[in-house]
Amino acid sequence: MERPGISQIASRLKLSKTTVSRVVNNTPNSRISEATRAKVLAAVRETGYTPNLSARALARARTNMIALLFVDVTNPSIGEFVMANETRAGDAGFHTILCSTRASGSREEQQCQMLRQRGVDGLIIEHLGDHRHLVRMAEDGYPFVLLGPCEEAPWLDYVGFDELEGGRMAARALVEAGRRRIAHIGGQVGYHGAEERRLQGYLDVVKSAGLRAKPEWIFRVEKHEDRAMGRQAGLRLLDLPDRPDGICCYDDFLALGVFDAARDRGVRIPEELSLIGYGDLAMCSLLPVPLASVHLDMAALGREATRVLLEKIEHGSAQDGRQGRLIAPTVVRRESLGPMVN
Repeated sequence: MERPGISQIASRLKLSKTTVSRVVNNTPNSRISEATRAKVLAAVRETGYTPNLSARALARARTNMIALLFVDVTNPSIGEFVMANETRAGDAGFHTILCSTRASGSREEQQCQMLRQRGVDGLIIEHLGDHRHLVRMAEDGYPFVLLGPCEEAPWLDYVGFDELEGGRMAARALVEAGRRRIAHIGGQVGYHGAEERRLQGYLDVVKSAGLRAKPEWIFRVEKHEDRAMGRQAGLRLLDLPDRPDGICCYDDFLALGVFDAARDRGVRIPEELSLIGYGDLAMCSLLPVPLASVHLDMAALGREATRVLLEKIEHGSAQDGRQGRLIAPTVVRRESLGPMVN
């Protein structure tokens, strides 16, 4: 017979797994009512649940090491995050290990397991793939923080950017530039869930402005952060009979490809086409026509994610009691938008 676990107790009591885990592990400062605590402990006795003592002991052993797991460590946007993390962690006496999951969910799970076995005190994870190993870590009381919410387990602690508002900001900038036929070049379906939120932000603004979002103006690439994919998408859009006069791109690399497509088709930016990227990489301001972009403060993300992780390591939970924290993006207006008219 399978040993009862935190998931079964939480389901039975209609409580979150985090709440049950904090009671079972006697997490300090967890702000759980005595009535709820008594209910959980009664269920523990009735089911015969026994905590995973080896995992608990491992979680409580200190090595003063934390690890960052990124999908792609060659991505130029993570440098500021890593610097902010090392500063914040270093001030607290911790050292940082940097790992790449190479966009593989199975590799992510393997690396999480390996780092735990080696005594790493906590993880910051750019999650991609199956969420079940994250749930198991949370049930064991192992400290980690996700970069962005996990759609399948939204109760897991995360720090991320407000991607919905970022999508709105990008589309709104094009509306303010007087554009009426606004297209969206999106990233991979299901990638962090960020694509869905950015797309929804675009749709919100287009609708509120009284504009149409034609299906043929919404294009999804097979691989984001890829200039060639951006060019391919740009050519498809610019070859339409009713071609768009404004394009939101999921990231700055895709926007670079749209620049290439516009040059190939003789379309002038920003005179005939306004363009905005996402991420605000350093190259944006160096292009012949500087690229407007949605700026993501990676240093702020690094500081906040590290703060939350260190609190979880020290106290068992973040002291502000929140499970999700969103950082607001901003728009950096450059020549690719053209002048504001609205």
